[in-house]
Amino acid sequence: MKIVFAVATSKLPSWLDELSGDYVKKISFWFPVEVKNVSTKKSLRCAKLEKINQESKSFLEYIQDSDFVIVCDERGTQVKSLDFAKAFERTLHSGKKRLVFIIGGAYGVSEELKKRADWTLGLGTLTLNHHIALAMLMEQVYRGLTIIKGVAYHNE
Repeated sequence: MKIVFAVATSKLPSWLDELSGDYVKKISFWFPVEVKNVSTKKSLRCAKLEKINQESKSFLEYIQDSDFVIVCDERGTQVKSLDFAKAFERTLHSGKKRLVFIIGGAYGVSEELKKRADWTLGLGTLTLNHHIALAMLMEQVYRGLTIIKGVAYHNE
């Protein structure tokens, strides 16, 4: 299974590009991995609905019917690392070719995209910038893989 982190951004800042590169190397030890920047045209901050719809349309065009899709949303299901690892392991054995994590932009994603998701995951009750959300998610995916594989990393 290929793991894809799809993020609503045109370009990652240099610090995140470096950090995500480190996690790509770590995760790719077990599975192919990709960070996909899904960008849309710039819009004014007051054009909230337009921005949500543009970004969500771009995500929907990118994902395939055969993908297992996890949308990150502050109102999604929140789990502890061990529970995430268990759910992640079930997903890895689902027979799907790709696992696509969706991280929307400043306004989140559309209801249509949430309905397409196989799981809506909350990364915490705080509202996070999409760059910070990517860093946290990549760390949790790596942590989940170390738990699944029995690698000494997670302490609990």
